[in-house]
Amino acid sequence: MPPRRRQPTPVRLLALVGFLVVTGLTFYLGLAVYQEADLGRRFFAGAVSLGEIQGADDQIVLLKQWQAISYLVSAAVVAVWSFFTVRNAAKRYPMGGHQPALTAVSWFVPIMHWFVPWNQLKKAAADGRGNSVGSLAMWQTFFVLQALAAYASRSAEKFLGNRNLASGDINTQDQIIDALRREGIYYLVVSGLFLLAVATAATAMAAVDRAASGADTA
Repeated sequence: MPPRRRQPTPVRLLALVGFLVVTGLTFYLGLAVYQEADLGRRFFAGAVSLGEIQGADDQIVLLKQWQAISYLVSAAVVAVWSFFTVRNAAKRYPMGGHQPALTAVSWFVPIMHWFVPWNQLKKAAADGRGNSVGSLAMWQTFFVLQALAAYASRSAEKFLGNRNLASGDINTQDQIIDALRREGIYYLVVSGLFLLAVATAATAMAAVDRAASGADTA
């Protein structure tokens, strides 16, 4: 029986905290964008000044910056956790084809991050008896769904970037307000999917760690 390895529990917990921070910032970002739609409607009606609009824009830009930073930091932490976890499996089963470095790096490679690290984690979760972790597949599903929803929010943001806020055209004004509402809703959906991903990640990461470290073996 391969010897047991120490689990990277502190790194795992830090990753979960990072996920929660991203979730909270994304939720507040969605609220801010959605509320700006109402502010825009009032601006077009002459009830709100351009300065108030610019202040709301500044707040949204700041929230987006902090969300991006926290997302990158949490991604870096989960990459470190993945490295340690897969390395535990590699040391216990040297012939198992585990690739800790590839697992960590693939989190930052577009498209690859949707399946490569997950396949490595699934392999690490298979102990000597071939057990697997069902919650890992759920975590992966919510991860992909939130990525697709985030892409939809960026599409709405791109539409807004090509529109003139001061335009007097009623159709253009309505399109801007509708796009702001859509973007806000997208961000709120992303935050909900993030929360579901955090819940499943908490279970999956602990289970993978137990299996990879040998804590589940008799």
